[in-house]
Amino acid sequence: MNRIVAACALEARVEARYGIVAAAFGLAALWTLVLALVPAAAAPGLAAVLLLADTAGFGALFVVALLLFERQEGARDALAVSPLRPGEYVAVRVGVLTALSVLSSLPIGLVALRGSPGGATASLALVAVGVGLGSLLFLAVSLAAGARADTLPRFFGRFAAVFAPLLLAPLARLLGLADHPALFLVPSTTAAELIRSGMLPDAGAAEPWALPLGAAWLLLCAGAAAVMAARGLSAGPDEAAPAPARRAGRRTTRGPRGGAAAAFAWIDLRGTARDATSVAVLAGPLLISVAVGLGYPHAVDLVTARYGVDPAPYQPVALTVLILLHVPLMTGAIGGLRTVEDGDDGTLLLLRVSPFTAPAYLGYRIATTTAACALGLAFAVPVSGLADGFSPGLLVAVALAALQAPLLVLVVAASTANKVEALVAVKLLGAAMTLLPVALWWLPVSLQWVLWPLPPSWAVLAVPGYSTLPPLAVAAAGGVVALLAGALLSVRILAPHRVRLGGRRRRVR
Repeated sequence: MNRIVAACALEARVEARYGIVAAAFGLAALWTLVLALVPAAAAPGLAAVLLLADTAGFGALFVVALLLFERQEGARDALAVSPLRPGEYVAVRVGVLTALSVLSSLPIGLVALRGSPGGATASLALVAVGVGLGSLLFLAVSLAAGARADTLPRFFGRFAAVFAPLLLAPLARLLGLADHPALFLVPSTTAAELIRSGMLPDAGAAEPWALPLGAAWLLLCAGAAAVMAARGLSAGPDEAAPAPARRAGRRTTRGPRGGAAAAFAWIDLRGTARDATSVAVLAGPLLISVAVGLGYPHAVDLVTARYGVDPAPYQPVALTVLILLHVPLMTGAIGGLRTVEDGDDGTLLLLRVSPFTAPAYLGYRIATTTAACALGLAFAVPVSGLADGFSPGLLVAVALAALQAPLLVLVVAASTANKVEALVAVKLLGAAMTLLPVALWWLPVSLQWVLWPLPPSWAVLAVPGYSTLPPLAVAAAGGVVALLAGALLSVRILAPHRVRLGGRRRRVR
């Protein structure tokens, strides 16, 4: 028992050291503030979605990122010969992160339930149980999917396949898009139903058998996933398949001509094509734009019928949140994580003694990320159906939005030293880029200048309906702000006294 307590204390210290605890409470404070500004009648419905998708699922990526970082640092080898068994390791990590999610849900629930007539305590208890069960399931499944992965891209490929149905099915029920009892076959639907029962008790109760049987099914699935995770930890990471042997005298395929830059680009792009995660992220704009184009009209009808609110005037906000800043977030996140992983696995260390210098590497990452983002936006904006033609303002908005992806790469590379911190940064940046268009829409024009130093603000202000500023003026100001931010971040990354060695930045004397 003492080793479990000691392991929990160590786990809490590790998560605090890498900013996971600060990120959880920071996001909780942010969502609490947002819900406090939302009308009391609409706050519970919005809170239910946030509590499931963000709070309960908060640690799903960190639980595996911590494991991969421990393997890289050798800490996992030390734990393997310690008295702590693999099953206990899984229980400790899942338990501490679940407790963090439950604690984060309390202020969000309290603010969202401020309009309740008097049953806030019982409702908050239901919400906490729902968040706890959902977090338990998400963490166990995530750890089972990533226990044998040796890199983040391999984990992401497995994670997306199992996590998508666990999130989409309960969200469909929360949003009223589906209400069939078969949804409870997806275990996370029970967690969503508990959260909904606490937040929206008058929205209609589920079948009497649904919650007890659903909770048992959820716990059974979480337990099975935990057992799989423990076995995966005991077996160790999957070994990469060896390259096929070449016959003597056989002519080998040469890489492209053009020096070190062309050679590195050839190797990196081949790796991207073989990486299921990178391919999925690059194809993300296609999937999102098609989904928005098909689903947004139905969502408008649903909101109008259920809440008596016409969302049509807020279409510029939907365009900005769902497409214009979401595509740069996706491409920038994958570029930033790949940059950090190149530092963790020693690739950047090798480049220091190669003709392909660190500035060339950074320029390559900026160029490829910008190109991928621009192509994604050029496709996603018209296909989504949220843009009423390509006006000069929208063209400026797309151009400025494409610059946000490389800036996100630079922010992640400049502010983080390992993949765990990089995921924390991406999580916080994602929340900020989601809320920024909403803030600029509601803020009076006289107060919008407070957000002007943030480069994404200018991409938002260029969208028709947000500002009366001339498009050329917005383009000039946004371009200058983006270039200044990029230059400052690049100087910080490439400063001669800051060298990345194996994922850490150390001062060179």
